[in-house]
Amino acid sequence: MNSIRKVFNRKKIAAGMAAALVLFALPAVLFASSGQGTFNDGSSAELDGRTVADKGSRVTVSGTLLYKDSEWYLQSGDNVYDLHLGLYGHDENMTGTMNAGESAKVEGFMLENHIAPVSIVSGGETYNFRDKSGNPLWAGKGVRRNAVK
Repeated sequence: MNSIRKVFNRKKIAAGMAAALVLFALPAVLFASSGQGTFNDGSSAELDGRTVADKGSRVTVSGTLLYKDSEWYLQSGDNVYDLHLGLYGHDENMTGTMNAGESAKVEGFMLENHIAPVSIVSGGETYNFRDKSGNPLWAGKGVRRNAVK
């Protein structure tokens, strides 16, 4: 009788472990297969401005500003670059006079098809977003990632 209980208990434990594995592993598999975290072409994970500034190369690119879904882009020839403007990019006091369709010169850090701008010159105005080392101006002095003045 005891041996039957032991076998029954082992089966309950095994079934419980299998259920827990499914509950924890299934969301991860579904997230990975949903395309979250990849570009439309599946080339790499989504980048943030800090990563672009840290790992990117210093560039100057000229093109046309695009604005879509509350995000700014720069089209230069056949290339479209995602502009990582950070907090200032969503502040109309900073970008309120930038206009989609205008020509622009962007100086900043490029990684793949992403640019973390130091500055954007467009429509006779200069918009500053980062210092020359890549630190965001809204972060204050030092590398205070999320600080706001």
